[in-house]
Amino acid sequence: NSIGDEGATALTEMLKENTTLQKLHEYYSYIGDEGATSLEVMLEDRAFYLDVCLKLQRGRRATLLHVSEMLKENTLLQLDISQSLNDCDITALTKILKENTTLQQLNISYNCIGTGGATALGKMLKENVTLQQLDVYGNCLGNVGATGLVEFLKENTTLQQLNVGFNSIGNGGATALAEMLKENSTLQQLDVSHNSIGNEGVTTLAEILKENTTLQQLNVGFNSIGNGGATALAEMLKENRTLQQLSVSDNSIGDGG
Repeated sequence: NSIGDEGATALTEMLKENTTLQKLHEYYSYIGDEGATSLEVMLEDRAFYLDVCLKLQRGRRATLLHVSEMLKENTLLQLDISQSLNDCDITALTKILKENTTLQQLNISYNCIGTGGATALGKMLKENVTLQQLDVYGNCLGNVGATGLVEFLKENTTLQQLNVGFNSIGNGGATALAEMLKENSTLQQLDVSHNSIGNEGVTTLAEILKENTTLQQLNVGFNSIGNGGATALAEMLKENRTLQQLSVSDNSIGDGG
């Protein structure tokens, strides 16, 4: 839908009197500054409000400031912001999230987040103690950005799900993730699909997963994995005792793999 500012303001008026609603999903609503301001004011006094999911209007950077203010005062559990954020925006948002103690799910997929934003996210994860799910699918992390993000996950003790699919992280990014998994003891789900990862990268991951005891789901689909990488994954599965789901769809694995 496209409720925009006018719809968000009307929705706010209703919520002022409602005393039972616990979840509001406003995805694909194109809310701008005026609507976000109305929601922010309402949320300051509504502790029961648990879940907000926004798609911000492109080019309306001030709207992000309102979202940041919400995170300072409100007990949000989930935040979804798509198609509007760049590195500067993410850096500003992560400064708030370092001190936030309620948000559990953050979806910032399909934005324009690169190396700077990824590193800022990583530093935030070093200090944040409540975030459990992070989705950065479809951004521009690349090898360097992925490395900057996961370096700080070595010390994180709360994140359970990480999606870095469709970010062109390549073998270098896969290697960085493997190094992180050596030390991280809480991550349970990892999605690295659509990332041009080949045999080298997946072999490095597989080697580390022989000893990892926490990861339960791994998606390496839509990459460039051949028979060599498939063999490495098979050898890993002989020793790993915790992985429950493994997706290798749409790779280059032949009969020999």
